[in-house]
Amino acid sequence: MSYGRASNKNIKFLKEICKFKLLIIVSNRLPISIKSIDPIEFQKSPGGLVSAIETFIKKASLSSWLWIGWPGTSLPKREMQRINAHLFQEHNYVPVYVPEKLMEKFYNGFCNRTLWPLFHSMPALTTYEKTAWESYLEVNKIFLEAILENTQTDKEIYIWIHDYHLMLLPGMIRNVLPEAKVGFFLHIPFPPPEVFAQLPWRRELLEGLLGADLIGFHTYEYTINFLRSLSRVLGIDHTLGEFEHVGVYQAYKLVKNKYPCQLVLVGSYASDDPEGEEVYREVLNITSDDKDVFVLNLPPNSHIEVNAFQRSAYVVFQKSIREGFGLVVSEAMWKGKPVIGSNVGGIKRQILDGINGFLVDSSEGAAHRARQLLANKELRDRMGFYAKETVKHRFLIIRHLKDYIALMHRMIN
Repeated sequence: MSYGRASNKNIKFLKEICKFKLLIIVSNRLPISIKSIDPIEFQKSPGGLVSAIETFIKKASLSSWLWIGWPGTSLPKREMQRINAHLFQEHNYVPVYVPEKLMEKFYNGFCNRTLWPLFHSMPALTTYEKTAWESYLEVNKIFLEAILENTQTDKEIYIWIHDYHLMLLPGMIRNVLPEAKVGFFLHIPFPPPEVFAQLPWRRELLEGLLGADLIGFHTYEYTINFLRSLSRVLGIDHTLGEFEHVGVYQAYKLVKNKYPCQLVLVGSYASDDPEGEEVYREVLNITSDDKDVFVLNLPPNSHIEVNAFQRSAYVVFQKSIREGFGLVVSEAMWKGKPVIGSNVGGIKRQILDGINGFLVDSSEGAAHRARQLLANKELRDRMGFYAKETVKHRFLIIRHLKDYIALMHRMIN
């Protein structure tokens, strides 16, 4: 699919699948909040989520969609019908009214004092209150009722749920609308399993999320954290992504025979992953005599450090044995770096061999391509340019949002 026409083709496809289908977008807050009711006046809600989805709706020209969320305040019952009609007719918005005391316990209690700090790996700042959890459960039920009141039985229903405020909602929907197509995207980190395990209601949240047909996370690291939590809490195992550290070291040694260079192996392993620690110790052992090799086991959320290493690198290796999408590849490409990656999984969907990087099948092949790049700055710069352009046109948030809906349709149908 060519860069210039990919977006237009995808939008055309979305228009077709939405022609006889209903898309329901669900988030904690609507894109606008009620500022006053006499006269009716609104203000735009803060946050990047609103801007991204509004751009998606506009570009896709959706014909049948609703956005369900809290309007920022409660209203007297006598005003609700007038405000509801205005929001629906002018904006396709459906407000969800939550009593103020319940919203306080839900939003400032469970969401901001339990989920937010815990999911950002700050357990010392996390509080666990049963009444706050009960409010979270109740508000998710209120959102479910709003969805049921606004579904159209003559259309296929696509429900796109956003963020940590509504993690129980996919499972609730699955119980009453088993044929609905449900997607969920988490807009904050998913913590390591040893952190997530501290949540008393960890099982309930995971079971809620598993009601979705498709679950999205910001990074590969967060996806792995989620999958490990599934294994630890629910006993659901996975195989996703294995990296050939020894093969990378062998490639580096072949390159070093001709060019002075350094190798930095950047990663982390979870405390409950014995195989990860075993691999880490093995790599430390085989590289211990080489002062130009640095093996780093970084703590969670070391994004600044990883960013610095990628920006400083001449060449980035991603020599996986098995791989999902391989987000590290797109992160390095976005920084204008040529990537030498294994011809497996999602890596080969990102690297166009010989154009924005190289695909290889062996350590010798990786070494050969690395020597080419180190010897030719013009080649490095050209590949780095096309690498960034690839990410720009294929993997940034707006494209992702459009592909997300299309993927839901294709996976289920």
